[in-house]
Amino acid sequence: MIENLDIFDCNYKFIGKTDLIMAHKLGLWHQGFHCWMYNIERNVLLIQMRKKHNGKNFLDISSAGHLTSGEKPIDGIREIKEELGIDIDINKLVYAGYFKEAIDGFIKDNVPFFNREFCHTYFYQYNESLNDFKIQEDELDGIYEIKLDNLHNLFSNKIKNLEINGLFNNKKDSRIITENDFMPRGNNLWLKALKIIQSLKNNDIEVYI
Repeated sequence: MIENLDIFDCNYKFIGKTDLIMAHKLGLWHQGFHCWMYNIERNVLLIQMRKKHNGKNFLDISSAGHLTSGEKPIDGIREIKEELGIDIDINKLVYAGYFKEAIDGFIKDNVPFFNREFCHTYFYQYNESLNDFKIQEDELDGIYEIKLDNLHNLFSNKIKNLEINGLFNNKKDSRIITENDFMPRGNNLWLKALKIIQSLKNNDIEVYI
């Protein structure tokens, strides 16, 4: 089923509605939901591996998706249940505001893909083990945990690759990755998110993406 989205101008003024396909075909501004999920005890960030398209599996934010027409930012928590199969405590979500993301000319399924999104961003501390998650198999191929320090070093260009461990097709998996294995969102976003997680570890909840 094709999702219907609210459409905005570049100043976040509502201008109408359209479907997901047209929004990406024409590069129309719409709303998204991002949730960065981390575990303090294991000092890791949960990342997902998206289904392969154009011959590549991309690693991405713990949970992300579109806000459909009429939804509020907090309604995006349905993405966590759909993609990862767990229930979360809504009271423990930390909202960090939204940012504008524009990815123009990305190729998806051999078609130019223009993504212009107001991304509402949340952070959440999870306690589950990887085996507790039940991934949405038509969207994802796996989930992994990456040490926060290692991820920071990768996106700061201090290291060129690192080893990650997780589940691929519900089986234990270990592999070497580089920055190019991530969905092309720009390393600045990842570094911002890691800085916010560090602030949350220090009990500072006044965070902004």
